Amino acid sequence: NIEIMVSVANEGDATAEETVFLFMHDVVASIARPRMELKGFSKIELSPGERGILALVLPVSALQFPGRDFNPVLEPGTFEVLVGPCADRQKLVSATVTVSDDPMQGRGP
Repeated sequence: NIEIMVSVANEGDATAEETVFLFMHDVVASIARPRMELKGFSKIELSPGERGILALVLPVSALQFPGRDFNPVLEPGTFEVLVGPCADRQKLVSATVTVSDDPMQGRGP
């Protein structure tokens, strides 16, 4: 699993619930992949001025995609992980993850 820790702050004057979205992008794949795929989200309620930490988990299996034969494929390469309040790339924080080999190989269902 890939664990992502996100710091969230309520800078407003009222208690608020913030939703943090988790997106993934396969930077180089053998077939065309979406620029962003929603892979999860989490919510946190914060009082005014309060900060909190959200832990999001992205299973390695979520990096797979249907290959040319429609079987799940996880290709080695670079993946971009993006988190933020919406799907606007300008409002997202990103990091890269590198898969050097197929970590799913040899695992049971």
